Amino acid sequence: MLRGNNNDTPDTGPVLTSDDKNVTDTSIDPQWGLFNQDGTPAVTATSVFAFEYKKPYTIPTYPQEQGAFQSYNKVQLPGEPRLIFTQAGSIADRTAFLKQVQAAVDSLNLFIVYTPEMQFPSVNAIEYNIMNRTSENGATVIKVEMMLEEVRVSASQSFTSSSTNASPTNTAQPSGQANKSTGPVQTTPLTPSQTAATRSSLALQTLQVA
Repeated sequence: MLRGNNNDTPDTGPVLTSDDKNVTDTSIDPQWGLFNQDGTPAVTATSVFAFEYKKPYTIPTYPQEQGAFQSYNKVQLPGEPRLIFTQAGSIADRTAFLKQVQAAVDSLNLFIVYTPEMQFPSVNAIEYNIMNRTSENGATVIKVEMMLEEVRVSASQSFTSSSTNASPTNTAQPSGQANKSTGPVQTTPLTPSQTAATRSSLALQTLQVA
């Protein structure tokens, strides 16, 4: 069984090393579990029973003539850590533990998975499973499996406002003569709905200019 965190907040030390995001500082004590970005436990359990990590890749292909295919790239997919927690104690202890698990899965926050050898600093909890509880396995001990997924944080978008002093579009014909209307101009009064739409459009343009 892995060494788990107790009810006290562990001293996790530095979250990341300066050279490699996936290698822990060997000067800190080994820790197992799911933690918030500030180093506090996201889930406090009696122990961390097991840990697994899967890092899938895929090689896309596209079909060619006569049943042939061509492989053209190798794509890295999100990593998938998996933690199994156990929680014993009173009903209140087990209830509080399950509430922490549920809150972590409901959350959009990014967590850190700690192991003695590696850290996974940007994961989100996507699923949990209360494993088989029977009288033989100990009905008073809860074992919960949590599935997590790596999240790539993209750069924030930046927006720029367009200039309102742009040069007007040249509508002259190739000969240099402006377009002219040679027929009589007929005017039709606007309907109430058209008048309201025109006022809304003018108000929107005023907001954009301001």
